[in-house]
Formats: sequence, C-alpha cells, structure tokens
Amino acid sequence: MNRRILALAVLFLAVGMLPLAADPEKSIAIGGKFGFADIGVSADFPVGPLVITPGIGYPGGLWFLGEMLDVFNLPFVTEPGPTFTLDVTYPVSIGERFDLKLGANIWIMPDINFSGMWGTAGLSVRPEYWFGDGRWGIVWNLNVPLIHYGWPSLSGNFFNEFDPTLPLFGLLTSSLGVLYSL
Repeated sequence: MNRRILALAVLFLAVGMLPLAADPEKSIAIGGKFGFADIGVSADFPVGPLVITPGIGYPGGLWFLGEMLDVFNLPFVTEPGPTFTLDVTYPVSIGERFDLKLGANIWIMPDINFSGMWGTAGLSVRPEYWFGDGRWGIVWNLNVPLIHYGWPSLSGNFFNEFDPTLPLFGLLTSSLGVLYSL
C-alpha cells in the first residue's frame, strides 16, 4: 500500500515540476476534455521539442453504462475511480492555425478504493485548431491503445497483454476538448 502512495506522490511531484522545465518561447495551455471514459481537465507543457499533457478526469460514460446495464458488480464499471492520462507528443505545424501532435498515450483508471487499476497504452494523435489570435483552440485526442494492463489479475499479479481488438477501445478513451493558451 505504501509503495502505491509513494508512486502517486512522485508522479504528482514530477507533473508539478513540468512548468519549470517548459520552453519559455512556447506557451502552456490548459483545458477541458469530454469523452466517454474521460471527462476532466488537462494541460499542455512544451518541454523542448515535445509536449507533455497530463490529465485527470472521471469516466462518466462508463459509470452511466454500468448503471443502465446493471453490470455484475464489476468495480471498474459500477464504482470507477478517477482517470489519469499522460500524452507525450511531437507537434507538427500543418498550417497557421492547425497543429497535429503525434506520440504515445497512457490511460489509467483505478477502482474506487485504489486497490486495483486498469489501463491502456498506445499511440496518440491530437489534431488541434486554434481560433483567431491563437488563445483558444479545439482538440480531438484520438487514442489508439496497443496493450492493456492492470492489477490485480485473476492470479493476483500485475498483467499486460496485447489484443488486436484494442484499437477499437480507443473510441472510448478518446476525447474532444477545448484549450486556452496562457
């Protein structure tokens, strides 16, 4: 139990230190994201040539589906915990107002008691369109999961597996969002 708390504390400390490493020529952007398995907030931190985007949210659509279908008391569906996301992307400017960020994504969802967790890892494609003076933008974060992992498995150990149908799950972990550049 103490290792998980320490790992979460180190993660939040590292994410909190990212603004200090941010490129002063590029601005930090904050925003909201709205998706089936991830409704919450995120922030873009430019670090050198990369953009690191941590986020936190709640799987409102997944919870609603679990309530409507009365799923067999699965802890990740009937009582989900918060979702944590982390994207590391490389931005490519397509036009004056259009950016495309390509990279990797991690999506993690613990159960409500933080006694287990489930998540995906894979590719991230983030097209962004910036309005007017470039302060406001709209983003579509398309996740393409390649592996899923979690703890505990049926044997009580950590597991990670590749599944060829996982990219379809990306429709659930993807989100549409709004960004404001500081």
